Amino acid sequence: MVSAGGELTLRGDDRLLVIAPHPDDELLAAGLTLQRAVKAGALVHVALVTLGDAFGYPGPAPVGKRGAARRVEGLGLVRRQESLRALGHLGISPEQVTFLGYPDRGLAALWRSHWHGGAPYRSRYTHCDASPYPGTLTPAAPYTGEALYSDLRTLLQRIQPTICLYPHPKDAHRDHAVASAFVTYALELLADEEPWARECRRLYYLVHRGAWPSPRGPNMRVMLEPPESFAKLGERWIRVVGDEDEIKAKYQAILMYRSQIPPLGRFLTSFVRRNELFAWARAHSVDRVSPGALLLGGDGALWSEEPTLRDPVADSLTRQVERAGDIVSVDAKADGRHLFLRLETAARVAGDVEYRLIFSDVPRSRCLVLRLKPPHRAVIVEGRRRQLARDVVARPIGRWLDVAIPKETLGAPRRLFLEVETRSRGIAIDRTGLHLLRLPEWESREEKGSGVVYAAATPADLAACAGLFNEAFGESIAHVFRKPPPQRLIQEVFRLCYDAEPRALMVAVVDGKVGGYVYAPSSLAGIWRTAFSRGHLLRWIGSWLRGRWSVGFAPLRVLLLDKFHFLRFSLGTELAADARILSIAVAPELRGRGIATRLVGHALDRFRRQGIERVRLEVRPWNQSAVRVYTRAGFKEMGTARDTRGEWSIMLLDLSSQ
Repeated sequence: MVSAGGELTLRGDDRLLVIAPHPDDELLAAGLTLQRAVKAGALVHVALVTLGDAFGYPGPAPVGKRGAARRVEGLGLVRRQESLRALGHLGISPEQVTFLGYPDRGLAALWRSHWHGGAPYRSRYTHCDASPYPGTLTPAAPYTGEALYSDLRTLLQRIQPTICLYPHPKDAHRDHAVASAFVTYALELLADEEPWARECRRLYYLVHRGAWPSPRGPNMRVMLEPPESFAKLGERWIRVVGDEDEIKAKYQAILMYRSQIPPLGRFLTSFVRRNELFAWARAHSVDRVSPGALLLGGDGALWSEEPTLRDPVADSLTRQVERAGDIVSVDAKADGRHLFLRLETAARVAGDVEYRLIFSDVPRSRCLVLRLKPPHRAVIVEGRRRQLARDVVARPIGRWLDVAIPKETLGAPRRLFLEVETRSRGIAIDRTGLHLLRLPEWESREEKGSGVVYAAATPADLAACAGLFNEAFGESIAHVFRKPPPQRLIQEVFRLCYDAEPRALMVAVVDGKVGGYVYAPSSLAGIWRTAFSRGHLLRWIGSWLRGRWSVGFAPLRVLLLDKFHFLRFSLGTELAADARILSIAVAPELRGRGIATRLVGHALDRFRRQGIERVRLEVRPWNQSAVRVYTRAGFKEMGTARDTRGEWSIMLLDLSSQ
């Protein structure tokens, strides 16, 4: 079992505020705690965000104004009276209870798409776009996120709680998860202004999570433990243990929610336990990395062993069936120009799963949804506007999906809420809840080498790499071929290299375009094996014989002679090494920004992780800019080789000595 350690101590000078999404949640989560606070002489207050008017009657939502009015009068007001009666049984007067009157099952719409006052949300249960209930904090409050935030802020400033209990962001009920974000948002902004808000102890409570609590029904002598699926989340839990009289009083109060007992009685009474549980709330600070240090789609050490946030695994049927959509963790880094995210899933990232990243900035100005379909497609959705996210880079690697989002896309916020959702064929699989991220300072200006994302290549990058090769090595190509060969011939060569060792090809992406690449295989023999075993060589010969490439015999003769010369200088000598920096190129307009140095560095990091001790490369002696890059990386000139065009310098690097 997952155990909770420590007890919540309540004193006479405490001010306890319990915020609940629906009537009865406050009692299920904190019935014992409220009694303990009343006995201690603390100031106690309860706030109900909705009146629970979307649940209680079987069948579809009401049709017409008369049905909606019955929903308000026959359920909303009834649940309000039930809550006052139940709380009164625990010693809490109506003056200590505040009703906000916002739409049940509509809080997510207020957060995501109806934040501002211009377009209030219309409840499908009450057919209202403003609170229809008397006696709320703000009469006729419009159904907008801005209005709910304003009411929460007013309430918090009035109570100035020393302890605030509110829903866990991983609660399976959508209203609970979003209510958690609203309260965190209000406390976060108040903490910028008020000392009491910074010192307030924030505690989460959990109500909905699959079959938890189990077994159903009252168990007054059994301790309530967190769900098993929360075992590895790294959360700190605290509890309040009740005495026999307090537990019985809570049980009697729960039974006063008469409208809810017929459909939910066994679930509601499952919270009649010896104790109540709370998890310490926390914001997640994002670590800063140096520009260019991360390689998307790589297994670099800069990603944390302890990720930014973890998520429960295999706690629903859909997550057990579609494990590629079951989120395990999310890690976040930033380099001043980009926010980097690494999503970990329970199985290999799949192309038929859509991964959605939902960003909401603080203070709130926009809600941005980034929809990813691995390995290439990224779409930004903001309101009704959709567009391809060409400057967002995403790379899958096994069970991980790495994403780089530029600050311009996010709007350069210092704080934002992140929620990750996964879907497959229109079916929701998993959702992390809304978590607050605190970001490091963004760069105010573009410095040398910034704005570049380094990533493992995908097949979609091969055409761009072939273009860079043609541009960088035009003279060598002209020496071999009398006229420029077809672009598809160069692409076929890159396809062979990629098939032989996909992770050996790495690219630098600038403004959504490939601006540089390095191909650094750990074994040249692997390329030759792939050429034969996967049919590349036969396809090339067939295309040449059919004249599809317009390449005569003379260029082939030069290529064969060059390869013969290289073999002569590579095999059976002290200069032999399997691992190579075989090809590197950077677009002319991007040279001088340190891109080649970073690409070589990522290639060498990969060799180190593979346990390779010796790396070789060949460079033309007159290519001094390339020689300087390699020398700074630690390569030393150890010999020379020749081909039909002239001399090569052979450089070696001993990684074991570094």
